Amino acid sequence: MTFSEWREGYEQRRAARLAKYHEQEAEIRTFLQIGDEALTDDLLIDAGDATEYLQKKAKACANCKFTERDANKCEYTQNRTHACNRYLPNEEKPCEREIAYWHRWQAARLIDASGLGERFKKCTFQTFIENEKTRLAKQQCKLFCAQIEKDFPHIRGTKGLLLAGGCGGGKTHLAAAVIHELAEHSILCQFVVVPELFARIRARFNDWQEEKEDPLENIKKAPILVLDDLGAEKMTEWVREQLFLIVNYRYNASLPTLITTNIKGADLSRNLGSRTISRLVEMTLPVFVDAPDHRFEMAAEKQGDILARGMAGEVLRNANIC
Repeated sequence: MTFSEWREGYEQRRAARLAKYHEQEAEIRTFLQIGDEALTDDLLIDAGDATEYLQKKAKACANCKFTERDANKCEYTQNRTHACNRYLPNEEKPCEREIAYWHRWQAARLIDASGLGERFKKCTFQTFIENEKTRLAKQQCKLFCAQIEKDFPHIRGTKGLLLAGGCGGGKTHLAAAVIHELAEHSILCQFVVVPELFARIRARFNDWQEEKEDPLENIKKAPILVLDDLGAEKMTEWVREQLFLIVNYRYNASLPTLITTNIKGADLSRNLGSRTISRLVEMTLPVFVDAPDHRFEMAAEKQGDILARGMAGEVLRNANIC
């Protein structure tokens, strides 16, 4: 197509629109509340286009089939800029469903960035099955979130939590729920499984290609940190010293920290050392999560095996763990 052919087609389409809008001018003026303002041909075309767009959008919104999960697919959320039309705002405000969609999207991004594993990305306060023995732990975690949300970004000095209890009691679920809750308020948490952290550091030492950044640096300085399974790693003087560096930095910087552990008080103190424990006592509130191992209970329910229900205690006794 040559330029002259394109130009001729454009003029024909413009003339057709102008003729249509001249016939509808009274309706257009009423809809846009233009009054007696003089309309040139260009202004009338803008007014007509705006009227058609707004009426079409109103009809689509009245019959909207999109939800907060797919609102980004709506054509009216993909194109909200109208800088060339005098009768349309330069940028329209998003609807409630689009706002909810982007809120969910941002929360999901924060959860992905937290380091939380796939299994726990669905763990929220709503999915936590509480009982009389775990109700207090859940309440304390929600209070922790409320305090962070209230004070953010000025969260230094917020007292953290130390969730202690046996295996499978829901400690990591609650920690994940905290990450979810704060992500819903656009607040990022860093989640670290302590044994995995030290495995990664050891692998780094054995690798000829040294990492550009020390993994401990980002962990120490995270505005909000979750240390999962503290004390489960094989304790050596080197591990004990690295844990002290993390805890001491956060203690001095007054950064909120949430910790989960299966290790009982005396054993935890012996494993970590008095320097670390002394700081943890001051910077966290101890909360006991007193619940049976839900993994065995779930296995028993799924398998329908009565013996599995009695297996938990026997396995724990034989293994001398938790």
